[in-house]
Amino acid sequence: MLPGFERDADIVGSKVDFDPIRLEQDETIVPDGIGRGGRYRIADDCIDSIKDILHFYYDRKPGIREFSWGGAQISFRAYNEDIEPLCKLIAAEMVIAIETGFFDESSLTEVPYSEVVESGDYSVDVDSVSLDDILDFQADIEEEIDDAIPDGLSNIEFSNEQYNKYFSEHIHPVVSRSNWKGGNAWLINSGIGNLRNGRYQSAAYCFEGARIGLTKHSLFNDTVTRLSKIVDRALNTLRELCRHQSGTSGSPRGIELFCELENRDLLFIPEFTQTPGLFDQNFRLQNQIWIANALVLLFAVASAMDPPMISRSEVDEYGSNLTVKNRSFVLKVAKKLYDLESDTSQQSGSQDPLSYLDSVEFEALAPEITLTRILSDSGFTIRTYSDSSLGTGDERIDLDHDFVVEQEESLSIVRALRAADRSTETIRDLVETLQSSQFDHNLILLFESELDEMTAEYCREQELVEVFYVNMREERMSHFQAGFPPSFEDYTTSDEVHQRISELYSDAEDAETTEDKGNSLERLMQLIFEKAVPDTQVRGTNVRTRVEEIDLQLTSNQRQYPWTELGSPINVECKNWSDTAGVDVIYTAFGKARATSPDCKGIILVCWEGISDSYEGRNGDQAIREIRGKGVNILTLDKDDLQQIAETGDAQAVFEEKADELWDR
Repeated sequence: MLPGFERDADIVGSKVDFDPIRLEQDETIVPDGIGRGGRYRIADDCIDSIKDILHFYYDRKPGIREFSWGGAQISFRAYNEDIEPLCKLIAAEMVIAIETGFFDESSLTEVPYSEVVESGDYSVDVDSVSLDDILDFQADIEEEIDDAIPDGLSNIEFSNEQYNKYFSEHIHPVVSRSNWKGGNAWLINSGIGNLRNGRYQSAAYCFEGARIGLTKHSLFNDTVTRLSKIVDRALNTLRELCRHQSGTSGSPRGIELFCELENRDLLFIPEFTQTPGLFDQNFRLQNQIWIANALVLLFAVASAMDPPMISRSEVDEYGSNLTVKNRSFVLKVAKKLYDLESDTSQQSGSQDPLSYLDSVEFEALAPEITLTRILSDSGFTIRTYSDSSLGTGDERIDLDHDFVVEQEESLSIVRALRAADRSTETIRDLVETLQSSQFDHNLILLFESELDEMTAEYCREQELVEVFYVNMREERMSHFQAGFPPSFEDYTTSDEVHQRISELYSDAEDAETTEDKGNSLERLMQLIFEKAVPDTQVRGTNVRTRVEEIDLQLTSNQRQYPWTELGSPINVECKNWSDTAGVDVIYTAFGKARATSPDCKGIILVCWEGISDSYEGRNGDQAIREIRGKGVNILTLDKDDLQQIAETGDAQAVFEEKADELWDR
C-alpha cells in the first residue's frame, strides 16, 4: 500500500482509508524546506478531484459503494483488484497541507503527496495509471457474502440428538483450538445451576466472573477473537437476564441482539430477523431467540472445556451442577423462549428488552433439580441421571428411568411423575424386566398425586417396588402408605392456622392405629413448624441417614430465642405411643443428629406420653444434660405442650418455655 493508506480485508473487497497523520508520524518523511514537526492534513483544493475519482468508480460499480470523508480522513470500499490503481489515482490528485506555525497563512505549505512521501524512504509512481485502468470486474456481492458464512444448523429442533450434533460439529472444535480451560466452565455451569434454582443474583455473579475470565484477558489469536466476540455478548445477556429476574434496579446493560457473520455456525437456533448484507454483516435476532441461543452456546462452550474431575452423569459435589440435567434444563428453556410469541415492541431499542420474560418460571422448567433436592434430603445419593437403558454389553437392559440412587449400599432405579406408571400393567412389566436382568436394583416410583387403591395394593405386594408421593412445590416426599405430603398453603391468617392446629391435635388424640397415630402427629408438627413458627420450614419428612430415619427435618432462619441455639438443620422425632417413650429415644436421636450434619445442633423430641424416668441407671434429665455437654440441645414436648399450642395458637411461647426448662436442668 502507498504510505498513509491502509486496507482492511472484508468479505467483499476491502475497506481502504487514508489518514495524513500516518505521514506526519513517519520519521523518515522530511519534506524539503519544512523539516519535521508539522501538522498534516489534506488540502482543501484537492478534495473535489478526489471525490470525482470515487464518484466515477462507484458509478461503474454501484453495488460496492461505501465512501465517507471524515474531515482529514478518507475511507472507501473497493474490489481488491481495483485498490492499487484507485489509490494511485487518488494519490496523484492529493495535496498535503503542512502547518508549521500557529495557523496563519505564512505557516501553511502545500506539497503534492508524491513529493511528501518521496522525501522519505519511499519511491512511488502515481502518474502511471488512468481511469481506464479500472477494470470492468463486478462481483456477485450476495454470493460472496453467502460463501463467507460458515455452515451451521439449518433446522430448528430441541432434541438431545440435535444438541449433540451442534456440540460435536460446531462448538467443540472451536473451543478446543481456543485453549480455554475448565475454571470458567465451572463458573458457567454454576451460573446455569443457580438459574435453575432461582438464585438469580448468584447466577449473575457467576456469568460476569466467567465473562471477565474468558474474554477480557483472552489471547488475541484468530480463534479466540472470533469466539470471544459472541461469548462475551452471550455472558452479558445472561448476566442481565439474571439481574432482571432478581429484581435488580436499573436498566439492562449490554443487550445486543446479533451474531457476527463469521459466527453463524455457533448458533443453535437459526431464526433471524435480518441476514448479513454488505453494510451490516451480522445476523439479527429477536430478543427471546438471542437469549435462547446465548444459553445453549454457553452450556456447550463450558462442556467443551476441561470438565471437573467428575463423571458428567454425576452430581458435582462442589456445586457446579455440571450434569446432563443442566443440558436438559437448557434445552427446555430454549424451547420455552422460542415458543414465546414475538413482541415487536421488545426489539433492541426497547428500554427494557427483558420485561416480557417475567412470565417465564425458569425453575419450573427443571423439575429434576427439585426432585434431586427432595431425594437428597430424604437420604438418597444420586448416582446417575436419566437414561433409556441400564448397563452395557450383554448385561444391558432397556429400562427408561430418571435417576439411579443409592441408600445404605442399595441401588434403586427411580421413575418420576410418569402417568404411565399408574397402571399395574406398566409396573408389572418394569418388575419383570428387573427380575429377569443381572441387576439387583429396586424400583422407586414417584407420584404427585395419590394412586388408586388397586394400583396401591399391587405395589404393597411387590418387594422390589417402593412408592413415594412428592409435593413438588413444598419439596417434600413421603412413603405412599403415609399419604400425600400435606400442603398448608391455604392457611394464611393466624386464625386459620390456629383452627387447623386444633383440628390436627384432635386427630392425633383420637387416632387408634399405630400408623394413624404416627401420621397424625407428624402432620400436626409439620403445620406448627411451617405456619406457627416464623422463618422455619420443614426441609424433609422421613429423611433417611446412615443410621435411621428422621421423622422431620427443619431449616431455620430464625433470629429469635430459642431457635438461635438450635442451629440448622434441626431434627424432629415424633412418638405418638400409648406409653411413655424410653430414655433410649434420646440417645437414638443424638446418634441421628451426629449422622445428619456437623451443623445439626438441635433436636426436638415430641413424645405424646412423655419420656420415662430411667434407662440403664440414667434418667431423661441426665441424658439430656450429658448430650448438651457435647454441643447438641434437645427440647422435649408432650401432649400437654401440644394442647397448649392448640388452645392458644402461640407455639413460640411453648418453645421458649421448653428451652428455659432445658437451660435449668
